[in-house]
Amino acid sequence: MKRSLYFLLISLFSLQLLSAQSLDSVKQSANADLEAALSELAELRAEIREEKIPLAQERRNLEAEVRTLRGEAAAARAVQDNADLRLDQLRSQIKGREEEIQYASNLLDEYVRGLQARIHVSEVESYEPKLLEILNSAEASEDGETSITQLANGIGLGLERAKEISGGSSFQGGAVLPDGSYTQGTFLLAGPLAYFSSEKGGGLVIRGESLRPAVEPIPEYDISEAVASATSGSTGLIPIDASMGNARAIEQTKETLIEHIQKGGVWIVPILGFALVSLVIAAFKALELYGIKTPDEGAVAKLVGLIKEGKHEEATESAAHLPGPAGDMLRIGVRHSGESVALVEELCIEKVVETQPRVQRLLSFVATTAAVSPLLGLLGTVTGMINTFKLITIFGTGDARNLSSGISEALITTEFGLIVAIPALILHAVLSRRANGILATMEKQAIAFVNGLKIAREK
Repeated sequence: MKRSLYFLLISLFSLQLLSAQSLDSVKQSANADLEAALSELAELRAEIREEKIPLAQERRNLEAEVRTLRGEAAAARAVQDNADLRLDQLRSQIKGREEEIQYASNLLDEYVRGLQARIHVSEVESYEPKLLEILNSAEASEDGETSITQLANGIGLGLERAKEISGGSSFQGGAVLPDGSYTQGTFLLAGPLAYFSSEKGGGLVIRGESLRPAVEPIPEYDISEAVASATSGSTGLIPIDASMGNARAIEQTKETLIEHIQKGGVWIVPILGFALVSLVIAAFKALELYGIKTPDEGAVAKLVGLIKEGKHEEATESAAHLPGPAGDMLRIGVRHSGESVALVEELCIEKVVETQPRVQRLLSFVATTAAVSPLLGLLGTVTGMINTFKLITIFGTGDARNLSSGISEALITTEFGLIVAIPALILHAVLSRRANGILATMEKQAIAFVNGLKIAREK
């Protein structure tokens, strides 16, 4: 046991000696490494100090270069911004000039087209080709300046025309005579009026249906002599239409009633048929109703008084002279005055009911005419508009004269429908009032007669 303990102690001591020796060696090795590291660090710091100065100089140079480049970039941006601003201004100016050119071009185009519309029909052959050439050249041109140049020729042409017609002008050309033949002759243009003279005749120049110059003869006036005097330089007299052809156009639009009715189309026939039958019926009913006479207001009191006094024969004789259906009713009442009052009242009412269909007959046809005529007019309007749209499909909307037939049919049927309906409505109201007045008078006299019988019997 002791040996083990000694051995253990010896071992521990030996280990302590060994650890002390190893620690010293480690410390010495660490110190050596530390000195080497410090030496290396000193060398590195010296090397860094040597390299730091040129690097700092280079960094300062680069920073200065960056500042210079930034300044140049700012100046370049300012130059670019100014250039962009100037470019926008130039674009705005170019757009404004283009709009001005377009506006001027539109004005010139409007003038040329207006000149084309204003020229007299006798000048069409002279000016129409030139104006069409100017317009076509302007439309074909892609350059606005070229287009304006082309259209400006139209102004020159208009000035030339104004100079020619300012004091009157004459020129050769062809026109359509009243018989339909086309002949050559001399035109005399005096302001807005033109005259034509040829071997076959002459007259005032108007626009024909074929859009060619047409001659309207002036009765009792020799246009050929006036044109010859004017073209030869001597003086002469020419007729002047102060209405510029409007009076002649209005005169041509005048038509008879038959022509006006014929323009109404097929639906004008039933409208006029209803009108004729309704007028005949209204005349017949007016004669019938206004021919019906009614007894005087005192006739009923007189009959009741005679019956109350027992003078039945005198009452019968007096009732025999009373006119109209009311007289017939009172005669029936006198004849049965000896019967009960209820029976007399029933007989009087029966007579009133019997008279009602007779006085009101045929009045319903007049009312039907007043209601149907506007509907037929509306039907004619619809068919007329359908015909108008068919014509538009075929001929388009360029010439309104092609559409006039359908529009006339549409409007004329409506016109005659109202012309027939309004009087028919008034006649029906007047005749119905007369018929109702007759029935009301009969009812009033019947009530008065029955009440008189009641009072007489009570007394």
